[in-house]
Amino acid sequence: MRTLLFLLSILSMVHSTMLDTTHLHDYRAITLDTLYDGTPHKAIRQWQEHNSTRHLIVDTATLTTRIVDSLTPLDTPPPSRLSELQKALLAAPHPLHNAGLTRTHDKSVILTVDMCPSRKPSYEKALFDYAQTHHIPLAIAITARWVAQHPDAFRQILDAHLSITWVNHTATHYYDPHEHNLSRNFLLHEPSSLETEIFETEKMLIAHGQIPSVFFRFPGLVSSPTLVRRLIEEFTLLPVGTSNWLAISGKPIETGDIVLVHGNGNEPSGIRRFLEAPYEGNYSSIGESVGR
Repeated sequence: MRTLLFLLSILSMVHSTMLDTTHLHDYRAITLDTLYDGTPHKAIRQWQEHNSTRHLIVDTATLTTRIVDSLTPLDTPPPSRLSELQKALLAAPHPLHNAGLTRTHDKSVILTVDMCPSRKPSYEKALFDYAQTHHIPLAIAITARWVAQHPDAFRQILDAHLSITWVNHTATHYYDPHEHNLSRNFLLHEPSSLETEIFETEKMLIAHGQIPSVFFRFPGLVSSPTLVRRLIEEFTLLPVGTSNWLAISGKPIETGDIVLVHGNGNEPSGIRRFLEAPYEGNYSSIGESVGR
């Protein structure tokens, strides 16, 4: 009961301090192959907005997403990068910690920035300034709760004109610091609604004029085989782990890494390591280079 009340209170705070999302109703997951601009896509969300039906679609080759009104059904979709990644992820081992995509498929590096809920009054602006100056694409793992806590900081990030892919990091990022058994913490606590955690963050992004992506990062990198399977099969999302959590690994950034840092002020040591010994090679967007 205490956990349920905590979850409800956090979701209430998210709704009360965020842009209103009530105009996005009947929001649901769908799976429909479609054509957009002559190329295969998959529609993965549908909702009603201002008396119009809207859809979130993903390019099955590039993994980029966009929002459209109408769909053109595709009866026989060809094999695609999206379907190959889904099959590979479903067939792979699903450890308790760090399941999902952890490496690039080429000689580049992907920089992922986690924005978990934080009591810190500011964020790692120096990191975002560095990314802007050096034209580094970012995969920002965003939580609706962090945005609710730091609306001005979020607006600053939006106004910086960065190259951002929004990775869903759940709405509340539930964490119990007193629960040391990971199999009962984060999204594995009871009760936990995966649909609510995913949809509330997606709707928050849409309300801010942003486009949700096809990528998801489990809070704490903690998951289960059931959660991974549901994420891929029910919600058409791809779990993203890491090969180099800078604040923890003690390793320099290497070619092929998916780097994890926290931009919310919770792990300044990772930011210092990144800025003091930056990787001099090629950075790429997550959709461009993620692989297995």
